[in-house]
Amino acid sequence: MATAALEVLAAKGKPFWLMVEAGDVDWGSHGNDIDATIGAVKSGDDAFRAITGWIEAHGGWDDTAVIVTSDHGHMFVLEQPEAFAR
Repeated sequence: MATAALEVLAAKGKPFWLMVEAGDVDWGSHGNDIDATIGAVKSGDDAFRAITGWIEAHGGWDDTAVIVTSDHGHMFVLEQPEAFAR
């Protein structure tokens, strides 16, 4: 979705900005759902790599800024760590 959004915005021929958010990492962490949390981190990494790849393929970094941040931290509580020892 991130690269599709970049293509649509770039086709307009004007400067633009795009915000991409992986909100499901927050849901996974609040629910102590390690599968959802890991999946969300992976999809966020995939989006970041797709975006930087798109930048490289479309003119590079001279007029581009990428900011990676978090709106807040979250503690993940692993209630049954023994489940991962199997």
